[in-house]
Parts: sequence; structure tokens; C-alpha cells
Amino acid sequence: MDLTIEMLNKELVALNCPASVIAGLTGISNGTLSNYRNGVTKLTGSDDFKIRNAVATLKKLVEAAHPIPVDFRRVAELRPLVDALETGRLVIIVVDGIETK
Repeated sequence: MDLTIEMLNKELVALNCPASVIAGLTGISNGTLSNYRNGVTKLTGSDDFKIRNAVATLKKLVEAAHPIPVDFRRVAELRPLVDALETGRLVIIVVDGIETK
């Protein structure tokens, strides 16, 4: 199995993220991504780059939002957040441990 696909499968589990989110963020169809993941077709160079970039960006988003969980069910709403994070227009600040009155 391709190393990118092995990484993708591990990261999807770690992020608790469906493969459809990667498909939506990369523009790779769900069917094509499924074929890659199941070894039916070989991963192309451009799709390899897209997948690695999408996974890295999602990891950054999850890390920035921690401990608040990221809802991956709405890819259309997630896309602008990912774009903003990649361009530095999104900064997430979570303050934990501050006592409120």
C-alpha cells in the first residue's frame, strides 16, 4: 500500500474524520479516494500532494481548536475555515483554567 494512503488511513482514525472530508477538501471524488484507499488504483502525484496537504491542515485545525472538538460533518462550512487557517486569517484561542465569577 502507498505510504500516503497508509498515513491517510491512520490520520482519519486519529482525527475521527470521515474520508469524505478529505475528498471534499481536495476535490478528489469519494469514489476515486475509495479506490486509492482500497488499492484499486495507484495514487497520482497531484492527488498525493492534495491529500497530504489536507491532512496536515486538518491536524493544525484540530490542534488549534483543542480541547474543542471539530465537527467534520459539514465540509462546506469547514472549507472556509481551512482556507483561513492556511492563509493566517484564522486564529483560534482557547483559554482554559480561567476562573469566572
